[in-house]
Amino acid sequence: MPQFAYALCAETGAVDAFTNRLSVFHVVETIPICRGLDRRWKPVQPLSFRVHAAFYRQEHDSPRQEFEGSILLFLPGHPHPLTATISPFCFTRWVHRVTSADMQLDHVPGPGLLRVEVGIRPAGGSAWVRGHSPILLVEEAPEV
Repeated sequence: MPQFAYALCAETGAVDAFTNRLSVFHVVETIPICRGLDRRWKPVQPLSFRVHAAFYRQEHDSPRQEFEGSILLFLPGHPHPLTATISPFCFTRWVHRVTSADMQLDHVPGPGLLRVEVGIRPAGGSAWVRGHSPILLVEEAPEV
């Protein structure tokens, strides 16, 4: 079964066309939040980010095995995660990297821990390989 390597969230990034190396910029470790005029919690500044995650296959894993996956955003105090699907893939290399589409959080339940969880499993299977990246939602006064 493949193994989880890493997950991180960043505002921008690029993949080198020749080496396939990923460069990420503005890693999101915390998101400053405040109450808006409507009293709902929101990021102090508009923010969009992408989730980058990687998994590596083991020697006994077939490169022809298809995998499916998901990205889950668990907001503090919210019972149901926000969900994004990872397109089916096969391990054409030893390491497979997934990158989400841009994600935006217009409103959040409040300060706390936002857990970004990335998981894959063999297509149609039940055994998941998961990893996560925490983001702190921190109360901060809005800039005037």
